[in-house]
Amino acid sequence: MVAKKLSSRDVKTLDVGDYADGDGLWLRVLPSGRRSWTFQYAQGQRRRKMAIGQYPALSLSEARMEALRLRALVAQGKDPKAPLDAAPDVATAVAEYLEKEVSQLSANSQKSYRSFLSNHLVERYGHLNLSQFTDRHLAALMDSIVTSGRPATASAVFRVVRRFLNWAMRTRRYIDTNPADLVAEPKPPKSRDRVLTAAEIASIQGALGQEEGSVLVRLLFLTAARLNEVAHMRWEDLNLDEGLWTIPDTKNGTVHIVPLSDPALTILKAMHTVGSSGYVISGSLGLKPYSGFSKLKRRIDEASGVTDWRFHDIRRTAATIMRRAGIDRDVVKAVLNHKVSDVTAVYDRYDQLEERRIALRVLAKELSQTNPLSSAQIIKRSEVS
Repeated sequence: MVAKKLSSRDVKTLDVGDYADGDGLWLRVLPSGRRSWTFQYAQGQRRRKMAIGQYPALSLSEARMEALRLRALVAQGKDPKAPLDAAPDVATAVAEYLEKEVSQLSANSQKSYRSFLSNHLVERYGHLNLSQFTDRHLAALMDSIVTSGRPATASAVFRVVRRFLNWAMRTRRYIDTNPADLVAEPKPPKSRDRVLTAAEIASIQGALGQEEGSVLVRLLFLTAARLNEVAHMRWEDLNLDEGLWTIPDTKNGTVHIVPLSDPALTILKAMHTVGSSGYVISGSLGLKPYSGFSKLKRRIDEASGVTDWRFHDIRRTAATIMRRAGIDRDVVKAVLNHKVSDVTAVYDRYDQLEERRIALRVLAKELSQTNPLSSAQIIKRSEVS
């Protein structure tokens, strides 16, 4: 009996489990939602299995082509996994690179390298053997970051990943070529001044549903924080009784305290349960931060009809709303956690916490007048995890 082939719809919708496509190709769906391809084959009396890529970076048709190529090697009596045994997986290679090479750099450079490699490359491809990592994977990673509205981040991540791969090739000889040589570096973004209109804000908020990503977007509007900061919000950093969120690791290297407005607190308290820990916005019960930015953006675009915007535009829009409402420019800068570069800043350590609390309350009020956040939109963590 011939096994039923997987369809493109199957690949996107199947629940947790392992599914055969034929010719040794299998799809594995994890509880986190991650979908990866494996190739299973017999080497003499021994059954072997190897990872060949992750969906959607490797499409169904591409996975089938790779499976046929590997099947041909097996037919020739060759073990397709043998070359992989000499190289570690991506996560292990990155850890070695950080320890042996990056540790020699300045503290700020170490922080950037660790963040870019861990939060992007390892998060998506850490399970893959380094010798299997191709230009297709790198291009897909860049596309996902750019699509989420972060072209500057994509450019920075590309440069760091290229250096890492060069080290893996020239210093460790884990790979023979550098996949980054076949991928164009994302272009640096042009300076943007995009501010969402009241109608666009209403359309975007009206398009938000009940999934984790919608919570992230609401908190972006209400806190004026950076996308990565909200995505990496942890329960341990929240004081819901005092209405404070501490961001321990910000872009400018300082600890930043965000006073939470009532609507933001209402969202977080509704999500909070006894024993909540880890990441607040997560599709894996707090174990990993939310990362489905490009998929979320596409869904909101389709539902709202607003397409010419990026997540970072929400931060600029929030700042503009506060200024229009009469909030002092220095207070808005403090809300955004922008460094003051003049000499006075060295001596003036007043954090303007109360002023920032008032500013974010004003922001919440202005947003509610644009499109009120109804209690029906606020859901408990147990309903979305």
